[in-house]
Amino acid sequence: MRAIRVLALLFVLAVWGSAGTYTVRWGDTLGGIAAKAGTTVPALLWINHLHDADHIRAGQVLNVPDPKRAGSTIAVYRVARGDTLGAIAARHGTSVAALVKLNRLRSADVVREGQILELASAPAPSAPTWVCPVPVPVRVLSPFGAPRGGGTRHEGVDLAAAEGTPIVANVSGTFSRHPNPKGGNGYLLRGDDGHTYYGAHLERYLAGDGRVALGQPIGRMGETGDAAGTLPHLHFEWWPNGGKPVDPQPLLIRACQEKSA
Repeated sequence: MRAIRVLALLFVLAVWGSAGTYTVRWGDTLGGIAAKAGTTVPALLWINHLHDADHIRAGQVLNVPDPKRAGSTIAVYRVARGDTLGAIAARHGTSVAALVKLNRLRSADVVREGQILELASAPAPSAPTWVCPVPVPVRVLSPFGAPRGGGTRHEGVDLAAAEGTPIVANVSGTFSRHPNPKGGNGYLLRGDDGHTYYGAHLERYLAGDGRVALGQPIGRMGETGDAAGTLPHLHFEWWPNGGKPVDPQPLLIRACQEKSA
């Protein structure tokens, strides 16, 4: 999964403080390194900005998360075009000096579009509020931003599993069926978290329009719409604050279990 589209975005993510580094040796796997370090593969993927757990190389230096901070949360902001550190600090009730120190920035005068900045610590939730929409190991068929016909880009992530696999509400909220020629049996989930989620290509629906609970089955994996004849998969989009689609990688990587190659 790759982050292609860059938008201003404030959200809360599970993160891990770096406790040190590890130099990859020949024969190492990310799973083995995670076990030695007392952490998890998703934690290593996130803190090192890796996209594929199966591709690490001998000599590569990895940041190793601090197990004491596993599961804590922080507020995160994605820098938008034209942003300055002063403007970001003013909007979020902090100071330029605090942002420079927290993010170990070399200069207060330079931030780049798409850069992720930590804002402040926040208490960890007492119970899950976000789960993977596919509650079994999945295979990523097509990442966010992949080229499409007519010069367009893929605006979601395709998660493949066996046909008929349940699709669940990744957050609690209001569910509505949204059948359409392109997405087939699609749906919209307006989450209680303030964000909207779109899914497509369901074989059939398991929920009617209305309120759904976190983890409630809402449909089954299929290949309807323009996915006919392909592998059964869920096309999943994330629209923060009801806006334009943004790469859902940060959410999926910590919630979903990916099949090994």
